[in-house]
Amino acid sequence: MLSMNGWSPAAFGKWHETAVWEISPSGPMDHWPNRQGFDKVYGFMGGETNQWAPTLYDNANPIEPPEYEGYHLMNDLTTQRINWMRFQQTLTPDKPDDIKDWVDLSDNEKKLFARQAEVFAAFLEMTDTEIGRFLQAIKDLGEMNNTLIYYIAGENGTSAEGGLTGLYNEMTYFNNEPKGSDVDFMLNYYDDWGAPNTYPHFAAGWAICFDSPFMWSKQVASNYGGARNCLVVHWPDGIKSKVEIRTQRHHVIDVVPTILEACKLPEQRVVNGVPQ
Repeated sequence: MLSMNGWSPAAFGKWHETAVWEISPSGPMDHWPNRQGFDKVYGFMGGETNQWAPTLYDNANPIEPPEYEGYHLMNDLTTQRINWMRFQQTLTPDKPDDIKDWVDLSDNEKKLFARQAEVFAAFLEMTDTEIGRFLQAIKDLGEMNNTLIYYIAGENGTSAEGGLTGLYNEMTYFNNEPKGSDVDFMLNYYDDWGAPNTYPHFAAGWAICFDSPFMWSKQVASNYGGARNCLVVHWPDGIKSKVEIRTQRHHVIDVVPTILEACKLPEQRVVNGVPQ
């Protein structure tokens, strides 16, 4: 959770959480601290070690202790912590990345971010239009009342993958293109935002905004902002209650059993030879 929100977690010293039979370069590495969320790890993996001649690991790599007169593990660990802290402060002094309030944005940021939200709203309008066109086709067939319709608004919470400033093309993120998140550079695509020559994300501030009143976003499933969606079910001939809001928990795993029940079909005990 800390890494995904702009922090740089590190662990120095004793890590006594990995099974002894997993402590080797062949792993498995699932229970090593680097797989537990730490960007940097320096110390020993066992329950204890020799303080003057420790068995050390730098991340997942076994290393020899530094050679200098008077070496002691406690001194070494402190030096490593200080160096890590200085590296972080020098290279990324602004971490963690805080989402600015709108009033604190620059004029260019406001211009770009507003455009991002406008294009997103336009896409929602287009989606609504296409859904309406599809529903009209069902009406034209005279089957609206006898059709079971599930409308799920999204796949999860709003996405914050655009980072603090958004992206004019998502591929710039995957390919570490340095200008991909630069506000002034992205303004070159202001008129084309959402067109075929872009593949945009809006800024993470919009994700937090559009998920409200729930906290967080798609990347953080520990809160409703990263998991909860609206669901509308419409089937006048099959559902007695009308215009009713249900407040109890539901899950997508409820959808298939409900459809099978509506179609009067049994749930399969075996699928492609696999017992269910």
